[in-house]
Amino acid sequence: MKVAVMGKNNDAIGKSSLIVMLSSLFARTQRRDAAIFSTSSLESLMQMVDVDTRAAETKTVGVYKALLEAATIRNREILDYGMKVGSEYVYLFNLFSAAMSEKDSEELFIKTINKIKVDLVLVEVTGDINSDFNHAVLKECDAILCMFEQSRQSMNFVKEYRENYDKYVVARTGYICSKYQPDAISGKRLLNFAGIHERETIFIPYTPYVIKHSLEGDLNNIAKLICNCEPEVLPLRAKLLETMQYLFDTPSYKYIKDYTTWFK
Repeated sequence: MKVAVMGKNNDAIGKSSLIVMLSSLFARTQRRDAAIFSTSSLESLMQMVDVDTRAAETKTVGVYKALLEAATIRNREILDYGMKVGSEYVYLFNLFSAAMSEKDSEELFIKTINKIKVDLVLVEVTGDINSDFNHAVLKECDAILCMFEQSRQSMNFVKEYRENYDKYVVARTGYICSKYQPDAISGKRLLNFAGIHERETIFIPYTPYVIKHSLEGDLNNIAKLICNCEPEVLPLRAKLLETMQYLFDTPSYKYIKDYTTWFK
């Protein structure tokens, strides 16, 4: 499953935070692999997590590209060129290198997200979604999560996206209201402003501990706290489960394991 996470250009709506929490919780509770990509550098996201960079010098983008082009690397072996996040099976791939041209980096990116064999690929889409490269990435993904917040500009972005963007992409899009505070405005009114339906929208509540753990560089550990029902992150538990179910489950098949089977 390839999932793009996008939103209004340059808005701090929590794309990186959601990607880290979702990938870590998915890997921990479902006992599956996850991979994180971005359409630009992942350096800022890497500062939010406990990431193993000890072998970074031997896992350069140039070496990986050469092996991929020579067809000497198998699909599962691609994970060896990612950087592991925490204790879960989550891997970061920072594919944009100063030593490569933009065109080569973009071609390598598309090839990798289609070749890698993991259960969940999360792609942070940064910059203008109308750029040729971001549009190509969105078309390659199986699902899109469009994030917005409780601001007029953010909701206008959602309406513009739904009305004017590539209909093939919009048809595969779900919506995430991040940092939601119900005391500010009801969910129903918010949906009316944004022009979207309740069945395709998930409200992720504002939780100050997300900021705390991001600044401390261990946001990936929230997955363990959620599994242990720690009060500080309990509001996130049901909503992240709902997000996983939205992406994977169908009316006839339940892929996502529920709370009773979660590894603590």
